[in-house]
Amino acid sequence: GNGMHFDPNAPWRFYHGDKVPGFPKHPHRGFETITATIEGIIDHSDSKGNAGRYGQGDLQWMHAGEGIVHGENFPLIHSDRPNPTRF
Repeated sequence: GNGMHFDPNAPWRFYHGDKVPGFPKHPHRGFETITATIEGIIDHSDSKGNAGRYGQGDLQWMHAGEGIVHGENFPLIHSDRPNPTRF
């Protein structure tokens, strides 16, 4: 990709939120995802009742199976400095 889905001014984008940025609830089906955090914190929750916080080098593995709805948010935990998230 060309990064357009992160542009807050683009008419179509995945990245949302001013107070808590992230990817709002969205569906997946028939594959698995692995998220490797390089920097920052990610809060994850899904339609199966799973939720957790991970980051700073953690890995998160999600099996979508026949269908799951999940979201990732990037909490702004520092008020005195930037809150970068790279994964």
